[in-house]
Amino acid sequence: MKQDKIIENKQINHGFLIPEVKEEDYKFGSGQVSTDNPIQLDGQWDEYLPIDEEQNRNNLETFACTCYGSQNQIEILLKRLYNL
Repeated sequence: MKQDKIIENKQINHGFLIPEVKEEDYKFGSGQVSTDNPIQLDGQWDEYLPIDEEQNRNNLETFACTCYGSQNQIEILLKRLYNL
């Protein structure tokens, strides 16, 4: 599916923009992040998981999985670090 539109003979690009990667940027798998002080030593986060699945409430699917996924991660971290 082409995402570009041609309006009055002018092309408007609504597609992917290649990001500028800088030398100081973190790169996945590079080992740049320290593992000297892990938050959860055993890696088991089960006791901190949210109780409910907020994305699907009252049989209404919000299709906002990325928003709720990020929110779940924040909730898990707050519960682990501050017992909230």
